[in-house]
This record gives sequence, C-alpha cells and structure tokens, in this order.
Amino acid sequence: MNKILILLLFAVLLLTVQSCSSTAEDSNDNFKQTILGCNSCHSAIAPTENKAPLLNGMDDEYLIEQLQNFRFDKRGANSLLDATQDMSRQVKALRDDELQSIADYYQNLPVVNSTETVVGDINNGKTLYATHCEGCHSSYFGRFFTNSPKISHLRGSYILKQLTLFGANKRHFHIENKHKIKMIEVSKRFNNKELSDITAFIKSK
Repeated sequence: MNKILILLLFAVLLLTVQSCSSTAEDSNDNFKQTILGCNSCHSAIAPTENKAPLLNGMDDEYLIEQLQNFRFDKRGANSLLDATQDMSRQVKALRDDELQSIADYYQNLPVVNSTETVVGDINNGKTLYATHCEGCHSSYFGRFFTNSPKISHLRGSYILKQLTLFGANKRHFHIENKHKIKMIEVSKRFNNKELSDITAFIKSK
C-alpha cells in the first residue's frame, strides 16, 4: 500500500514539474514573439524607422513610463496614425510584468547610435540647448531627478518630431510632475527653426 502511495505521489510530482516546465517554455516563446513584434518598428532596420525610436539601452523606468502613457492614451492621444493606435492596442493587451520584461530587455541591450541629423544652425542650437535643455538631459543627476532620457543617440528626425509634438501640446503623461510640465512649457517657447537648431546641435555632439 505504501509503495502504491509513493508511486502516486511521484507521478503527481513528475506531472507538476512537466507542467511548470511547459508553462515556462510557453511564457518564453510568448516573450520572444512580443519582442519580434516590438523590433518590427523599433529596430535599426525597421521600415518605420523614422517614426519609432530605437529602444536599445534606454532606462527601464523611462520605458515603463512611456508604455503606461500609451496604455492610458496619453501618448498619441487622438492620433489617426495606424502605428500609434496599434501601439496603444498592443500595450493594453500586456500585463504589468510583461511590460517590465520588455523594458528590462531593451535596457540591457547596447545603445545604437544613429548618425541621422537634421538641417539647422548648430551654434544657435548649442546656446538654446545649454540654457533650456542641458540640466535635465546631459548629466547623470539631471536625468536621475527628472527621469529624462538620453536622447543624443536617437535619429535626428525622431528628436525633432517629439520636440514639435511637445511644443504643440500633443505629448501628454499618465502621471504628471513639474519636470514633465516644464518640458511642454519649454518646447512651446521655440519656433520650428529653433527646434531644428537644437536637434542639429544634439546630433553634433
């Protein structure tokens, strides 16, 4: 009788281990598929390269913040672009732990530096950047306290597009703070030429 009980317990244990292993493999496969989907827009060779940023090496906390902005329809709000709407749909379909796994994955990848720039007056851009942008984006402590991202490695066209959206009050936040509000206020001070000058300087560094 005891032998039968031991065999039954062993069989249950074996099935549990196999089930856990199968679940882990399924989860890993799902993650790989999710990353493939992300890379279809966010890799260096993606066809949407001028619209979507390269995520390699970006801070996980900043990435999570932006994913939450998409989840709550704060980024790309009222946008008619298919890519923006698709981004929101995909994020809403993922759990918090899945979003964190994605952010961790990209944070641990080496940064991809884009050489793409825009036409602008670099000297004027340098002056404007030093006065309005440098404190938050060019120092470790500035980025730490404001959760501002590194941006110099991004494509010039993408940087300019985001500055334009901030200036047009079309970049919003799920959770606001004074630093995020300041980003909008500062961007509104510049005309299109000045935004191009700032971007040209950023890409010259």
